[in-house]
Amino acid sequence: MVIKFYVRNLLIFSFLISFTGYHNQSMAQGYFDYNWYFGNSVEGIIFNKFNNEPLVVNDQVPFGIGGSAVATDDNTGQLLFYADGDNIYDASHNIMLNGVGILGNAAGNQPVAISPIPNDPGKYYVFSNTANFDNAGVSSVHYTIVDMNQRGNAPLNSGQPNLGEVVVADKNRALPNLSSAEGMIVVEKRDAGQYWLIVYNQNTSRILAYDMQLVGGIAPTPTQTFYIATEPLAANLSYSPAAGKIAVSPQNNNKNVVILNFDNDTGIFTPDQTINNTAVNDGLTGQAIYDTEWSPDGTKLYISRHGDLPTQVYTGDLYQFDFNSPGNSFVSLINGPVYRSFGVKMGPDDRIYHLYQEGPGPSEPIRLGRINAPDSIADNIDYEVNILNGTEFVSQQFPEFAPPEERMLNAISYQILDTCLN
Repeated sequence: MVIKFYVRNLLIFSFLISFTGYHNQSMAQGYFDYNWYFGNSVEGIIFNKFNNEPLVVNDQVPFGIGGSAVATDDNTGQLLFYADGDNIYDASHNIMLNGVGILGNAAGNQPVAISPIPNDPGKYYVFSNTANFDNAGVSSVHYTIVDMNQRGNAPLNSGQPNLGEVVVADKNRALPNLSSAEGMIVVEKRDAGQYWLIVYNQNTSRILAYDMQLVGGIAPTPTQTFYIATEPLAANLSYSPAAGKIAVSPQNNNKNVVILNFDNDTGIFTPDQTINNTAVNDGLTGQAIYDTEWSPDGTKLYISRHGDLPTQVYTGDLYQFDFNSPGNSFVSLINGPVYRSFGVKMGPDDRIYHLYQEGPGPSEPIRLGRINAPDSIADNIDYEVNILNGTEFVSQQFPEFAPPEERMLNAISYQILDTCLN
């Protein structure tokens, strides 16, 4: 799009650049990750747009105990919709029109991911993943299209915003030749308005990058693939824009966390390192590494060890790995192991939140902890336990978030026609 400015518009041009620059700064901060709906209870978390403090809300629909995904208007913070592995829910916290029965595993680690559809405003891909710890290799990934330009469950002439609906003709379309593990994320490209779907093929031990194309929709075959020689059973994938790296969390024991470089422009993966001594080697019968999360500056990785299955074994823990440490430290952050350690997720306040279960058994509530100043070295970390007034969260994982739709200034180019003397 070319915008032509003439002399009579000179003052207006200056104003627009000033105003638009401010608006773009606001969008860069964004609100796409301010609504956290997750777990099998009515409790969720919303972050305050003015001070970034988390607030407990109790308006969500209870759903699966595994991961979820949330789409939010990046400019306003308005909730658009959210999903687990089974259903899609609109902003009124009812099942979206045609939203019953997406093909996923609501108890999985990353059973669902959401992406805007490039060049199609108001439309989204919802990717669903059937994988679980016991069936990896016979699982699959499907995609469903949500159209937020439709009224959906919103009454006509009510003044209520559109609540969206699932496009029936584009529901549960399979990505071919893919037997997935639980790890699955969407990553925004550096070119705003374009995205990657990243998923792990368990049968081939290859991590895959699918290009959500500007024309023609999602590519039916991955643009790039990379074989991971240690062949982890990928529970979770986490991406750091600051570091340009992806962490692969192994569910199976005797496997270390794997770090890959990821070229955001081309989708190419290259090996970085395996993090030694992160493997769980204690005769594990349950999951090993449940989750990882990066610090804001990409120099630290937080690693959640799940804990073994026997009721009285306390092996759950949360660690920091410091990429800048001469010894590549691997340090526990909590005061003694817990019964279970689950999801870790960075909030819009640049603090990292942690779901854990103290014990002594599976009937104990799941609490919320928090790492303050996560860019700090382990000795300076402040880990808070049982925050938000001891709210119980019936969930093992936090949501993933749909990246923002294309930002305004990235869609505009400017052409200088001439200069104005005096």
